[in-house]
Amino acid sequence: MTLDVVLIEDNITIRNLMDEYLENYHVNSRVTGDTTYALTMKADLYLIDYNLGEGEMNGDEVSKALKDLYPDALRISFSSDYEVYQNNTGLYDGKLNKPFQRFELDTLIEFAKSINE
Repeated sequence: MTLDVVLIEDNITIRNLMDEYLENYHVNSRVTGDTTYALTMKADLYLIDYNLGEGEMNGDEVSKALKDLYPDALRISFSSDYEVYQNNTGLYDGKLNKPFQRFELDTLIEFAKSINE
């Protein structure tokens, strides 16, 4: 089974960089900055920029909506703000800090693949 990954990020530079990274993992990856459109994308793993500045919803609202729509999917906060993540337990299944080490993304993708086999 191929892992479906959606990155929800409003910064085009980070979106493009992450799209390139995700291509190396042999996953079905999609990237978007449109929060409403993101809700139509069923996936196994969502990387959600907490500080979404564009769109109709912020990261917490997107994560909550995804949890309601796709309860079995992993929702990972993709942010540089650790304190915000700490205050929102239950909305996310984990956190990937910006900037991150490549091995952290490796570990996250391998974990997501292992629970979706």
